[in-house]
Amino acid sequence: GITIGDAEVQKRLDQLKKTYFNGSDAKYKAQIKKQHVTDAQIRSDLRSQAISQALYDKVTSSVKVPQSQVDAYYKSHLSLYQQPATRDVRYILVGKSKATAESVYNQLKSGGDKAWCTLAKKYKKDSSGDNCGKATFTKGQTVAVFDNAAFQTATKVIHPPFYDPTQYKAWFVMEPLSAVKKAKTTPEKQVAASIRQTLLTQDKSKTMSDFVTKTMKGFCGGKIKYAVGYTASPDP
Repeated sequence: GITIGDAEVQKRLDQLKKTYFNGSDAKYKAQIKKQHVTDAQIRSDLRSQAISQALYDKVTSSVKVPQSQVDAYYKSHLSLYQQPATRDVRYILVGKSKATAESVYNQLKSGGDKAWCTLAKKYKKDSSGDNCGKATFTKGQTVAVFDNAAFQTATKVIHPPFYDPTQYKAWFVMEPLSAVKKAKTTPEKQVAASIRQTLLTQDKSKTMSDFVTKTMKGFCGGKIKYAVGYTASPDP
C-alpha cells in the first residue's frame, strides 16, 4: 500500500542539491558526470530510500511506549542517573618511606600553599603534581584508605600520613579543600522524555526486524522457484 510519487523523489533531490551543492543544478550534474552516475540512477536510489522510510514508518506506526515501561527502565538503570559524592582535595603520594612522609607532613603544616606546590611537584606521580597536588575525587573512585581519608577529614585539615597496603603500597599526605558535594539522583521526570525516545527507537527497530523476518519466512513452502539444477539442499 505504499506509493512514492515523482514529487517526493524531486523533493529529496532538491534537498540533496541544497545540502551538497548549494542548490546548484549545474554543480550537481557536474559531480554525477564525474562519478559516472546518471540522474535517473540518483532518482532511483532516492525513490528506494523513500520507500524504505515509508515502509518503516508504516510498520512501526503503532509502536508506543507506556509509562510503565519508562518507569521500569529508570529503576533498572538507576545508576546511570546517580552522581556520587565528590570532594576537592590536594594530596601528595610520597613513597614507601614513613619517615619521609612524616617530614613532608610537618613541612606542609608550617609551609602552607607554597610548601604544597613545591613538595607536590617534587614527589609528583601524576598530573596533580603540576597543580600543587589539587584534584577532585568521586566517592569510591580510589583505594579505600584514601577514600576514607578524603571524605571523612575536616576541610582545611591536613590528614597525617597514611599508608595504602593494597595498590600503591606507599604513603600519602592529603588535605580536603572543600566540603563534600553530596551525592544526588536525577529525578525520573527530568529524563523521562529521553528514556521514552530510547525505548521507542529500540521497540521500533525490533518491530521492523520481526516484520522483515516474517516476510522472508513467508517465501518458504514453495513460493521461491529455482532454475533447474540450482535448488538448494536443504532449502534454507
